[in-house]
Amino acid sequence: PVSMDAPQSVIMPSLAMVLVLDRSGSMAETQGAFSKLDLAKEASLGVLDVTQDHDLLGVIAFDSAPHWVVPLQPVENRFAFAGPIASIVPEGGTNIGPALEEAHKALRQVDASVKHVILLSDGISAPAEWDAIAAAMRADGITTSTVGIGRDADRELLAQLAAWGDGRAYFTDDIHTVPQIFATETILVSRPIRVDEPFVPQWYQQADFWTPEAPLPALGGYVITTAKA
Repeated sequence: PVSMDAPQSVIMPSLAMVLVLDRSGSMAETQGAFSKLDLAKEASLGVLDVTQDHDLLGVIAFDSAPHWVVPLQPVENRFAFAGPIASIVPEGGTNIGPALEEAHKALRQVDASVKHVILLSDGISAPAEWDAIAAAMRADGITTSTVGIGRDADRELLAQLAAWGDGRAYFTDDIHTVPQIFATETILVSRPIRVDEPFVPQWYQQADFWTPEAPLPALGGYVITTAKA
């Protein structure tokens, strides 16, 4: 009797998100006319099309160390993103840990309903205290999703980071799918249809398996639905 399409009138939570992009030398590898980094940059710019003006977005590029390409700021200033993102060039090694810590440091200082990180990498990272980093981010309400590009990506680590971060792990050998992955992930976190908060259901129509005299149990959350015609 109901549809699980979220109604357009639902007020979306404010979003603060940091894109953490691998810019190591291997990101220069190409498929057709484009390199991995070319598509990562296109994907980052595409995020601007599926976010609201009041949302916050930041971009970190990392090799052996993290570098803020665009500090966390409102999406409405779209011109502040285009030039710096386009200027990212591939160089150096792969060290994910410090980049995640930088994203954590920025996100924990802002007030937003949803705080999220999208991490993209195509290689094996230098070691780090992954469980401690992930635990600290989750303690501050920050979720993490990961995108692995190509066969050399550390799929085990990326999957584990997404699991610890209560996010999703994506893997692709086709770099041309990266912009769609970023757009899909942004929509998922900015327009959730699941509400995770306790509530007590209310009677609407008699059910054979329950009597109105018996109290309904409290539940831990619900999926937004709308009545069908």
